[in-house]
Amino acid sequence: MMMMVSAASNATRVFVVDPKPHDYADILRDTATHGVVLQIFTGGRAALRQDPAQGPNLWVVNTRLPDMSGADLLSMLRWRYPQVPVVLVSDEYSVEDEISARCSGAEMYLSKPLQREWLITGVSPAY
Repeated sequence: MMMMVSAASNATRVFVVDPKPHDYADILRDTATHGVVLQIFTGGRAALRQDPAQGPNLWVVNTRLPDMSGADLLSMLRWRYPQVPVVLVSDEYSVEDEISARCSGAEMYLSKPLQREWLITGVSPAY
């Protein structure tokens, strides 16, 4: 499943891969007004079907996906989008997930709930 929040062409695009899209409801309220477009995929395969030419400025990937691990998806994304940062996210903090994120080369490891300010200030050049 894929959910797109806005279609602004010059916006900063953030692709979220998470089987729990409702966890981003608070973030979705503010992102469009700050020039950030969130596109949510509920599985790794759906994210990989995205046209690389229409890629994001940032990937946010859950460590546990229904069809693969977040670390495995990160590895595949590196091949298709070598310059795009990938942040791995867990539903709750886990030392094992943080170590896996660091070992797999993620730019950052976070645990839910994510703060919308992090996303808006972290990727929006206009904020």
